[in-house]
Amino acid sequence: QIHAKDAEPVPENGQKKAAIVATLLRNLHAVFSGGRALTTANLTFRPIPLNERCNQFLTADRGWYEGGRDLSQLPVGDVTLEGVPYQIRDFKTSPLPSCVMLAGPGARGQLAEAVPGLPVTGKADALFFLHTMSRTGEWRAAKPDDAPPTVFQYVVHYADGETVTVPVRYGQEVDHWVSRQPVGLPNASVAWAAPLAGGDTGDQAVLYRFEWANPRPDVEITGVDMSYGPEGSRYGVPALIAVTAAVGP
Repeated sequence: QIHAKDAEPVPENGQKKAAIVATLLRNLHAVFSGGRALTTANLTFRPIPLNERCNQFLTADRGWYEGGRDLSQLPVGDVTLEGVPYQIRDFKTSPLPSCVMLAGPGARGQLAEAVPGLPVTGKADALFFLHTMSRTGEWRAAKPDDAPPTVFQYVVHYADGETVTVPVRYGQEVDHWVSRQPVGLPNASVAWAAPLAGGDTGDQAVLYRFEWANPRPDVEITGVDMSYGPEGSRYGVPALIAVTAAVGP
């Protein structure tokens, strides 16, 4: 059993307990909305087509990040990863951009530092973001209570004009897209991983699933913006592959 208190005599213990609880809930694929525990077993999913908001290709011959390695092995179209269905843009007859990437070091092509108006609409108890990033700078906490920097953020717009900013932090909700041993993060799980083609380095491409519980599930969402936080691209350049909305029973 984990006994959580309003305040811990040793602050580090509170942080450790919170991390353990977050890991347990992530392993159960649980999010909380409106006081309810939601899991992939009791959610109704609605994959969101990103369509024309996509601005980057997944393959190195047309885009992605510099360096020659890419996501060519990622399944596209209607796919289900770790129990969540997504729609990853795919046109067999005419290659089109298949993800949303922000401009920054190593990002190929003419991109912007913010992409407004992602077509996420309707009511939702939770949003599932399938994303990753290319690390541009290392960060390590100097003290146990140091907060990790925001690599980028989503801004959720509601029909009543209100907004909520969703920070995506270094090593918490996202990490580097290449890893020798992909593992889940405190607030995100590994949705997909596969060995990178064209070498025997042992490196794998990784996409993370970040489950965001909507604090206002009874209000229509009218769109989502994707942008950098105060640090800009100092720590990473993000790529959003897909978004899925979900409602509970």
